[in-house]
Amino acid sequence: RSLSTAKMAAGTLPEITELRAPPEWRAIELISDLHLAAGMPRTFDAFAGHLLHTNADAVLILGDLFELFIGDDTRAQDFEARCLSALRAASQQRFVAFMAGNRDFLVGAATLADCGVHRMHDPTLLSAFGHRWLLTHGDELCLADTDYQAFRRQVRSPAWQSEFLARPIDERARLAQAIRQESQQRKDAAPSTEVWADVDPAAAAPRPPPNMSDRPPPRPLWSRTSVTVTSPTRTYATPRTMFTLSCYRVGAPYQDHRPAGPQTR
Repeated sequence: RSLSTAKMAAGTLPEITELRAPPEWRAIELISDLHLAAGMPRTFDAFAGHLLHTNADAVLILGDLFELFIGDDTRAQDFEARCLSALRAASQQRFVAFMAGNRDFLVGAATLADCGVHRMHDPTLLSAFGHRWLLTHGDELCLADTDYQAFRRQVRSPAWQSEFLARPIDERARLAQAIRQESQQRKDAAPSTEVWADVDPAAAAPRPPPNMSDRPPPRPLWSRTSVTVTSPTRTYATPRTMFTLSCYRVGAPYQDHRPAGPQTR
């Protein structure tokens, strides 16, 4: 099962990959920004339980699944291995795809292959149930934050990643934590969340690529501003608290059926 790719060059617009849901699919769930970390066990338990018990045919993860991910060679460590085990179990039951966020852009091919999860490019055009949605993590649309955009270009470059991944794991972990703390301090000092979290309205306006102008524009779903929007929710009881995991669900009225992978074009 592989993603259907329809790459469309559109001037300054980013290259778009299309994911076409097969007709057998009846429901797709979108989850993002869970920021899984060893210090948040209830979040992990809720996520792992939801992956195994959802009746959706596909789960699309739109970035920042991990609070930090510093390279495929860490996937055997205790917490990372538990996360991959949950993803592997889910991918054996339904289609699971992953889009990198600003915290986990170093999730590589080896990690995804180990857990049977498909790579989803940013942005991806989802065609399903007679509608089209433009899926993106959203940080690339925060154009007013020029410092972040410069940082993003740097850390997404092959040269920077090659140099960073060549460092020992412990050193990478220290560097990642230092960058994370600097980012948090900047957020705390900002007068408004709009300074660091909001997308540029003009850049975010839905518009079709030129060669798709005869179709209605896709519906945008930006996890950067909506985090994990709700519909529906599943609540998990623990000895001390109640934890609610939310996702966005799209699809036709659900019926029992065998899940199938997306069509390859």
